[in-house]
Amino acid sequence: MGAIRMENLSCSSQASLAHIVDSDTLNAAQFASHFRVGPESTSSSLAEALENHGDSFDAVWVAAPTHLHKEMIHQCAAAKKHVAVEKPVAMSVEDTAACYDICESENVALHCSFQRRSDPTYIAVHDGVKGGHIGQVQSIHVVFRDHPGPPIEFLKTGGDIFHDLAVHDIDYVCWVLGQQPVAVMGMGASQHPDLVQEGIHDLALVVLRFADGCTCTIDLSRHAPYGYDQRTEFCGQDGVLQVQNPQINSAVYMSSEGTSSSLLQHSFPERFEAAYKAEISDFVLGVQQTRANGTNSCSVDKEHVCGVSRVAEAARISALEGSRWISAEEFGGASDRPSAEELEAQIAELQQQLAQRQQQAM
Repeated sequence: MGAIRMENLSCSSQASLAHIVDSDTLNAAQFASHFRVGPESTSSSLAEALENHGDSFDAVWVAAPTHLHKEMIHQCAAAKKHVAVEKPVAMSVEDTAACYDICESENVALHCSFQRRSDPTYIAVHDGVKGGHIGQVQSIHVVFRDHPGPPIEFLKTGGDIFHDLAVHDIDYVCWVLGQQPVAVMGMGASQHPDLVQEGIHDLALVVLRFADGCTCTIDLSRHAPYGYDQRTEFCGQDGVLQVQNPQINSAVYMSSEGTSSSLLQHSFPERFEAAYKAEISDFVLGVQQTRANGTNSCSVDKEHVCGVSRVAEAARISALEGSRWISAEEFGGASDRPSAEELEAQIAELQQQLAQRQQQAM
């Protein structure tokens, strides 16, 4: 991801690549040469970059392993640097909240990367649902099948399928619907013996139930042999909206032997190329609004990011515990129960109706 972010920053009209941090000094030098930032614009640690070169940059894009995110975000905030970070923000909901809190206290932006929000097709489907084009959403089906499959060692150390894959579509679905689920269920399986021993799944199914009756299923796989498979369908009372898979090209060959077309795109760098570029603009806008508003104003806020992590963790626990339903009250998410404000409004309405009936009876 670091190489993708550097490539897009170096080509952006709204931001520039000013400094590169890599613990591997040879890698840092090669990147500096490729992106023409100069050998003096590299550091082997974030602390070194902030202390010795902090005047040369305003923001930091963190593309390091997840277990390093919290410390790096705290370092950036203390140095008054705005931060963009790959999901998840941190290893736990508590650490994620702490990261947002420190950035808020230092008045710096914290942007969590959920690139579907910047992808043209996903945006079009979001806008179509929000615009009422398919009426009330009744069901949602998502497919996320990765390609190529990541190394087993990655899966064993940080590749939990619920927190690494499912969070993308949990975020997107909740963003489109404007609500979080009231109940979550997960199922998982491990095809590799080493993963079975570690209790890590490379196949999974997540089911989300929402307060209005809508149900979402998310079909997850660590390896699709036919290409990178990312599909989403919203079925409503009046129609359907879909995110379909783009292919390498749109040519179709037809003959007496059948019909064929090109392969799906290879993996996420190709599928979300436009989204990663657009995300630079989203982050820049978040920084500008944070400066103007005096509060973190990025498009994905603390409550939503923490909520997505809670849902993913509920799905993981459900899968480990026999695929039981886990309610929002248990995982700390949304609830069927009305809020205090809604209860007050309902009581006021009932009191008004009672007063009107009493007046009519007099």
